[in-house]
Amino acid sequence: MITWLTPTNAALAAEIQQLNAATLPNGWQSVDSSPYAKVAVNADHSLFYKAFLPRNIWETPKAWLRGSRGQRAITQSQTLPKQGFNTPAVIAWGKLSGGREFMLTLAVNGIGVGSCIASYFRQPSNAQALYWKRELLRSLGKLVGQLHSAGIIHGDLRPNNVLVELGKQPYTFHLIDNERNQSFKRIPYKLIVKNLVQIGMLADIDLSRTDRMRFYQSYLQHYSRFNRAAASRLSLEVYQTTMHRLSTKNPDRLGSPNLPRTHVDNGLIYPLS
Repeated sequence: MITWLTPTNAALAAEIQQLNAATLPNGWQSVDSSPYAKVAVNADHSLFYKAFLPRNIWETPKAWLRGSRGQRAITQSQTLPKQGFNTPAVIAWGKLSGGREFMLTLAVNGIGVGSCIASYFRQPSNAQALYWKRELLRSLGKLVGQLHSAGIIHGDLRPNNVLVELGKQPYTFHLIDNERNQSFKRIPYKLIVKNLVQIGMLADIDLSRTDRMRFYQSYLQHYSRFNRAAASRLSLEVYQTTMHRLSTKNPDRLGSPNLPRTHVDNGLIYPLS
């Protein structure tokens, strides 16, 4: 069954059935994703399809208690904008053969923050690029600080799960993969650390220690829970944990420098002087 949040589209409904059957209709391309999802994009119509695949035998019992991943994703797509955060608009969702849930969203004219930094701000070669890298990091710190101030922990705050909109300054972000988000009156400390480690999973070639502090200072300006001593302890714990995890990763698996240079040439990453 397909629930439409826009007028029913019979042609698109047929394509959804094909995607559910592991067939790519004309105009659709597969997108790399986790083993627990199937993602495809239709660039011509600016659409993303995401099917939620079972992660383990506990998936169904968990869904009884807190709703399925698909249901939680739909809820987040409705609640995040009400709290001032951007996320791709859902146009259809439902459950098809085999109980597989799916969600169809409008594509955002944006790119993952991780790939953006690796492609356009890796060791900036001029003062203009360096300035806008710093602006991007301050804006990102503000976003995460505002999320935590709203009591929201993102379920998987990796850099490429935050999209930066092309051609917009100040930088505008859109959150994806929101089905594991959680809300709290007071966020547990360990989850704050988890989110800050996740968003910092970029190699030293892309983020220097000074870059990380610039992000962190902006974060603290927008999430004022910690006094100076507690903020210092948090900073040290996040940095040490992040460095330990990065030591086991291939830098280009964290943020691949594979985006087209034309985005910069056309002024879509930062204004050209």
